[in-house]
Amino acid sequence: MIGIFVRMYFKKQYQLVYFCLVILFIPHISQCNGFECVSPTCYNEWRSVDMPDPTYRKGLCGRYCNVTWICDPCQELSNDTAAEIDEMLLHIPAHKDICSRTYVDTYRISVAIVNKMTAHRGNQKEDAKYFATYLREKKWNFETRNCGNNVVIFLSIGDRQVYTSAGEAAFKVLTTKCINRIYKKATKDFFADDKFGGGLKFIIQEYKKALKNGTCDDSKEWIWVLVGSLVGALTIVSISVLVLRYRCNGGWSGGIVSGGGGGAEAGWWWRGWRGWRRRRRRGRWLLMKQLSNYKL
Repeated sequence: MIGIFVRMYFKKQYQLVYFCLVILFIPHISQCNGFECVSPTCYNEWRSVDMPDPTYRKGLCGRYCNVTWICDPCQELSNDTAAEIDEMLLHIPAHKDICSRTYVDTYRISVAIVNKMTAHRGNQKEDAKYFATYLREKKWNFETRNCGNNVVIFLSIGDRQVYTSAGEAAFKVLTTKCINRIYKKATKDFFADDKFGGGLKFIIQEYKKALKNGTCDDSKEWIWVLVGSLVGALTIVSISVLVLRYRCNGGWSGGIVSGGGGGAEAGWWWRGWRGWRRRRRRGRWLLMKQLSNYKL
């Protein structure tokens, strides 16, 4: 009987020790699985190697441990704006299977935002390019099975630089010409007025549209431009013709109405001439009749 109580006592003690060990190791287990939530650190200048991974230790990217594809450690964007962008980045469908090695029908766009870059190459554009490319190819590398379906949009607010690095599959759609066109529009409408959140949302929206359609071609816009040009040319030609007619006929009324007026006058003159001929023939007939009567 005593042995039973002893075993029960040690069993409870063992359970208590096991429970304490679990409590102690939960933070380490969470950290190993990427669930540790920590406060972000904002540096005065950022190197690409120091940029946290938004899918691991999410607190360092300033998103309060939410599932995210944005890393904004200095929290340059408002929480609402960042949440809207996160929603836009959750699912980015492709127009078809984009990988020859395996089936992949989605893209992955991630965003990195810093207050300022550490200068390396003496050229801010080159620094922004290196920063974005390093994140896409090495530090983050969110592509699926080496298919190059990943895109990184990098924004350095203090340097006023935006750069997009696209993987092999994504670059087939998001060409240099396409990216530059979208960037210029975003700069004109948003970045020039320091509307960084609006600029990023516009870029992501246009990228998603292009990737879903499988093309970034704006030929439809050029069609409308061509139609507008043709209409303008026809208008100019028409005005030129009217001006020439005005000069040749002595005024707008003569140029437009003279045709009808001339036709009306010709008809009236023809009717008068025929009546005069009939009266002339009748007069001659009467004269001959009178002469005949006189001879009798």
